[in-house]
Formats: sequence, C-alpha cells, structure tokens
Amino acid sequence: MSDSLEELLASSRKPAEFILSGFGDEIATDLEAQLDVLEEEDIRFLELRGAWGKNIADFDNDDLKRAERALSARGFGVSAIGSPIGKSMITAPFEVELKRFERILEIADWMGSSYIRLFSFFMPKEEGEAAYPKYRSEVMRRLETMATMSQPYGLILLHENEKDIYGDTAERCADVLDTVGSANLRMTFDPANFVQCGIKPFTEAYPLVERHITYVHIK
Repeated sequence: MSDSLEELLASSRKPAEFILSGFGDEIATDLEAQLDVLEEEDIRFLELRGAWGKNIADFDNDDLKRAERALSARGFGVSAIGSPIGKSMITAPFEVELKRFERILEIADWMGSSYIRLFSFFMPKEEGEAAYPKYRSEVMRRLETMATMSQPYGLILLHENEKDIYGDTAERCADVLDTVGSANLRMTFDPANFVQCGIKPFTEAYPLVERHITYVHIK
C-alpha cells in the first residue's frame, strides 16, 4: 500500500468535528441567565429562540440590540435562529407566515447567524393521512418560496422533523428536501421527534435523510 493511500485512509477515519450549541430559553427567560449556564458547560454558541418572555419572531430592534450587546460582551455566537416558521396550519393564509419569515431573515442577518430553523406546516388532524397528499404541493410551494427568499442573504434554512407537520417521517422529510432541491434548504435531524412519531431514529430515519443533515438536536 502506498504512503499516499495510507494517509488517505487514515484521514477518512478522523472523527467529525461539531460545534456545540444550546436552546437557552429552556434554562431561563433572561438572556444573561441563559448565557451563565451555557458558559458553565463550556458552550459558546446559542440557538436563539427566545428571551425576556418573547419568541425570537417577536423581537423588535431594541431587543436585537440588547441581545447583540450581551452576546458580544461575553464572546457568544448564534448557531441558528430557532424560528417558529412553519409551525402553523397549512390551511392558514401563507401571507401571514411569509411576513413573519421576512422578519426572521432580517433577524438572522442582524445576529450574524448562517442558519434558520423552520418547519413544514401542521396538517389538519381531522383529515388524517389523506391530508399529506392533499396539501403536499402547497407545502412544497411555500418552502420553495422561502428557500428562494433566503438566497440573497446567504442563509441556510434547516427543516426540522416534528410530529404532526408534513415532514414528520423520514420519507416525507426526504420528499421535502429532494423536491425543493435547494442548497438553501437542509435538515435539522431531531431523533426525539422521530421517536414521538413511532420511528426508530437511527436505524429507520437516518439512512433516508443522512445526505441532507446539517444540524442535529440532542435531547
């Protein structure tokens, strides 16, 4: 075996490197208290989802300035904006969600984050399994629109699997990501959310979506 081949094989066995981050709003409502705990755990990134009793989508410019000062003073970065976009009914007018999404784009750009977490819309429970094929094209249209809107900002949207949304199973997550086919739409892999759907996350889901994963939640 040549030295170059040995080096190539050795490099392929090197462990992957991950940046650790956390949802601070499950620690406390106060942002400084969130950062205190993350700092104690030697975590220097925050997935900004909420603070001071506000969801990130409802932050005004004063809130953003306040958050920016706190993070900068303590050397924290924002790994992603933990937005609630797509956690709304597929039957609700898209214009309302689109307006919130426009604000989230501004917030992510302001906070210097490369990623925005989002979802693929709740299906009407009363329609059962029939809802998924019925609303599939509308789900794709909405996500394609948002992926296109994120391009000028250089932002990556991260679709998270979640119970009762279109992308609840690995098959439908793959369907979303393959159909939209945008480099600006990737996946947040949440094993616990697959468990809630009765899916084994690593033996059943992971092989189907591995190629799309950029971000992983650990619970």
